[in-house]
Amino acid sequence: MLDRRKQMSAGEVANKSRAISERLFSLDFFLRAKVVHFYVSFKNEVDTHSIIRKTLSLRKRVVVPCIHEMDHEMILSELIDFQEDLKPNRLGILEPDENAVRPVHPMAVDLMIVPGVAFDPSGSRIGYGKGYYDRLLSRTSNALAVGLAYEFQILEALPALSHDVRMGKIITESRTIELNKEETAPK
Repeated sequence: MLDRRKQMSAGEVANKSRAISERLFSLDFFLRAKVVHFYVSFKNEVDTHSIIRKTLSLRKRVVVPCIHEMDHEMILSELIDFQEDLKPNRLGILEPDENAVRPVHPMAVDLMIVPGVAFDPSGSRIGYGKGYYDRLLSRTSNALAVGLAYEFQILEALPALSHDVRMGKIITESRTIELNKEETAPK
C-alpha cells in the first residue's frame, strides 16, 4: 500500500486530495464541529495542508499532533498559524515548534481526522505500526473519528486487534463510507 501511494504523481495527489476535501467540507458533521484535529500530511498521504488552512479561515479551532517520543504518546496542540507554528521534526513531518505548543485536552476535540495506510468498510484501520492514533483515539471518546484515504486504500477486510479503534467514517475521493448509524459527531 505504501509503495502504491509513493508511486502517485503530485497531480494525482492534488486532484484526489481536493475531491476528498470538498467532500469533507460539505458534510454536516464537519460543519457542526467546533474543534477539529488534523494530522499534518507527509509525503503522499491525503494532503491536509490546504484543508487545515481552510478550516482555520472558517474560524474553527484546529488541533494538530506533536509526538512525545519518550512515552510514545501524541500531545495535541492548537494551531494558530500554519506557516509560523509548524516546523519539520526529526522525521521531516511538520509539527508545532516547541515555542508554538498550545496543549489541548483530547476530550475537547469534536472531530478527529486520522491518517492510515489502509482501511476497510467496517472502519478498521492500519496505521504506521506505533499505535499513536489508537492510544489517542481511546482518550477522545466524544470525538467522531474520520479516516481520509484514497479509494485504493480501502480493502475488503483488515485484521483488527482488541486495542484498535474503528473509524466512524471514511472519506475517499469517490465516496463517504458511513460506519456509525448513531452519529457521535458534535451537536
